[in-house]
Parts: sequence; C-alpha cells; structure tokens
Amino acid sequence: YMAPEQIQGKPPLSNRTDLYALGCVLYELLCGRPPFTGEAVAEVLQQHLRKEPAPVSSLTLDCPPELESIVNDLLEKAPDERPESAREIAERLNKINKDISVRAPRFNRNVPVTLPAGHKSTAEVATGPRTLNKPLAVALAAALAAVVWLFAARQHSIAVAERSQRQFVAALQDAKQPQAVRLYAAHSLGELGHDAHSALEPLLATMTDGDPMVRAEAARSIAKVGTGDAMLIASLRKIQERDDQPAVREAIDAAVKLLNNAPGSSSLPLVLGGSTLLFAAVAGYWLWRQVKA
Repeated sequence: YMAPEQIQGKPPLSNRTDLYALGCVLYELLCGRPPFTGEAVAEVLQQHLRKEPAPVSSLTLDCPPELESIVNDLLEKAPDERPESAREIAERLNKINKDISVRAPRFNRNVPVTLPAGHKSTAEVATGPRTLNKPLAVALAAALAAVVWLFAARQHSIAVAERSQRQFVAALQDAKQPQAVRLYAAHSLGELGHDAHSALEPLLATMTDGDPMVRAEAARSIAKVGTGDAMLIASLRKIQERDDQPAVREAIDAAVKLLNNAPGSSSLPLVLGGSTLLFAAVAGYWLWRQVKA
C-alpha cells in the first residue's frame, strides 16, 4: 500500500500519501485483491511506480462510476493530482446511494454438479484376478508423487528467485534510482543467498560505484551469495586496497572472513538430483509394468 513518493524516498510526505493507501484498501475491498500483485516485492514496487491498475469495473459487477472515479483519483501517481483531504472523499462517498450487488458465479468447482432429472451417472468396474501388489504400488506411487511435487516446487522457487534477482540487479545498477532503493536491492540479493550466484558479477561491478554506502552493502551481499572461491576473495582484496572509504574497507574485510569460512561449490546437489530422477524413472516403469500385467 506504499505510495510512489514513499517508494522513491521523496519527502515531504503528506496526507495525500495516506490517501493513496486508502485507495489501495478501497480497491481491494471492491475487487477482492490489491491493485498490484506479484511474487516478488520488487515487482510490486515497480508496478506502484509505473503501472496503472486494472479498472475496478472490469473486476466488480455493478460498481457505480462515481465510486470507481474516487478510487482512480486516490491511486494517482502524482500526489498533487489526488484529492486534498479525507473530508473531500467522505463527501463524495456520501453522495453515492447505489448498492453494489455481488452475483454468484455461474460455476463453482467446489459444489458437486447436479444431474438433470432422469439421468444417472454410471461407471464400469473391471473384475478379475490381479497380480498387482497394492501396498507396494501405493507406496511407490506416493513416493513418486512426492518426488514430482518437490521437483516442481524447487523449479518454481528457482524461477521466482531468478526473476527477483533480475529485478534487483536492474535496480542496483540504475544510478538514477534513489539510494534507499539501491540499498534495498543489494540487501535483497544477499538474502537470496546462493540462489543468486549469477548476481556475483553485477555485485562485484557495483564495488566501483560512486556511493560508498552502496559499495558497502554490495560487499555484505557478496559474502552471503558467494562461496569460498579463491578468485573471488582475491578480487575483493584488490578492491579493498583501492577503496579509500573506511566503512567500505571494513565491509570487504568482514566479507572476506565469511567467504574464507564458507564451503566451496559442491557437486552434491547434482548427484542428489540425478539420483532422485533415476528413482522416479525406475518407480514409474515398475508401476507401468504392474498395471499392464
């Protein structure tokens, strides 16, 4: 619910900043979701800065135009274009005397389908001797489903992390962004940990930035993202020798100590992943043979 001027760190903030948050709340009350959504914080912040929300009338049935106009005015990007006070909003709301009806959806997947009168649902059940070992088959099917679910969840997590990483790197490298946004981007890359390993090069490039606070935060993030790689540690030592800011030199020194104690890159995840896929393939083949028997 942060207003664009809050995200950009442009003081002074005013009552119109709060009115923007009120617009977000009214939008969510009417539409059932916030005006902007995303899987990463940076994605939502960028939408607040640059994107227009979907019209309320496209998501809510029977929304009065006057009410939609109030929400649109509250969500203006520029503070000067929003209403002056909450009193003005209250007066405009009091003039709306139309009820908003919420209609039931045409189909609800959580409600069983009722068949017309005279119709029956039938199913044929095959009979005959089976050689399937049911307990073992169920156990293997459950294990196979768990493996597939874990693999899909991991892939989704990696995709989200990569998308967030790209957005944070773009914000960090954009010197036009406010200092608070760049510091938040550098810190967030560090919070991603080893999942943001491909961001090491942009983070190292940021160590030549003109802002010492940004350089110090980048050094702290490198310590969280990197591994105990000798080349990485040597690069940080060279940067430390050239940097004349005590805070940056101290941050680099702390990062080097952490990296010296960090384990190097390991092939264990690849071995575990390959073993898991092999187990899934063997279990699936065995189940298929049991069903065909």
